[in-house]
Amino acid sequence: NENALFNIIRLKADVFKESYLGFCLADKEIDGSFNRVAGVDGTFKFKNKYFLNFQATGSKTKFEGETTDIAPALYGEFFYFTKHWGGGVYWKSIHPDFEASSGFVNRVDYRSFGAFTSVRLYPEKQYLNQVTFNLNVGQRYGYFDDTLQDQWLRAMVHFRLTEFSMVNVNYENLMERYEGLDFKKNIFYLQGEANLIRWIPFGFFFQTGASIYYDPDDPYLGYSNIYGLYFTIKPNKRLQMMIDFSKQTFWKRRGGEQVFDYNVVRQRTTYQISKTLSLRAIVDYNHYDKEIYGSFLLSWILRPGTVFFLGVDNDYLRNDAGRYAQDNYSVFVKF
Repeated sequence: NENALFNIIRLKADVFKESYLGFCLADKEIDGSFNRVAGVDGTFKFKNKYFLNFQATGSKTKFEGETTDIAPALYGEFFYFTKHWGGGVYWKSIHPDFEASSGFVNRVDYRSFGAFTSVRLYPEKQYLNQVTFNLNVGQRYGYFDDTLQDQWLRAMVHFRLTEFSMVNVNYENLMERYEGLDFKKNIFYLQGEANLIRWIPFGFFFQTGASIYYDPDDPYLGYSNIYGLYFTIKPNKRLQMMIDFSKQTFWKRRGGEQVFDYNVVRQRTTYQISKTLSLRAIVDYNHYDKEIYGSFLLSWILRPGTVFFLGVDNDYLRNDAGRYAQDNYSVFVKF
């Protein structure tokens, strides 16, 4: 039941033309423990087609009387971009002891690097405005060792049919290391969006291919299909209601025994009360976990670049009696 104190500072200054340098500090204090993250970041643009992005941060944490040394997290990216062609390289590394309690870091203890390129064509046909080819390759290793953790080749073709309609076709060749085992996966993904009726844009997605069953004691490579539909209702300029349905089925192998099959439904509603004040409500239902998640957010724009948020999150789990009871909730204020 302790209350945490958060201190967050963000400074940003324009330098040269269309470039900036920034500084950030995030501090969380609770019951004698703390987590502090500080860093610098920036973007530099050269000759309107060369870009350099970087971020260098470090964290220091005290928990249960023990204090870590400064743990670094670094990111750098350099790329080239024109109307018809682009490409670049990137690097990222996060120390095993890096922690960001004021935010979220989904993975630590790795070094990764990669390269990407894209080619854009403009057929200028009535129902085909643009075709883009993308290719991304990379690898991820342990922070202190040369053990290969992940390897990827991702290829995508993007078809822009009209101003509000598009189709994406993706292929991924992956290697993922889990519990000391290397799993090789091939995945196909298809997505489409259209706006045949102006106030009801809709879309779909479908993914099929190899998938890992993440059991620490007995992991294996199975087969999975994921597909879904989503659409947004815009009855007027102030109100938007989005509904998203997705379904995943997993088998021990393609055409073999089914392991699980579940659905997720999400409903998101936003209402613009005024130019500076808006409301957002989200409700998720996970059929497999029998869980309902709710979120409410009030946003107020004081001036461009300064926004105040007031939010409430709720989780509801279905108990043995089949009724949904509140599992936990949180209230936050942010600006």
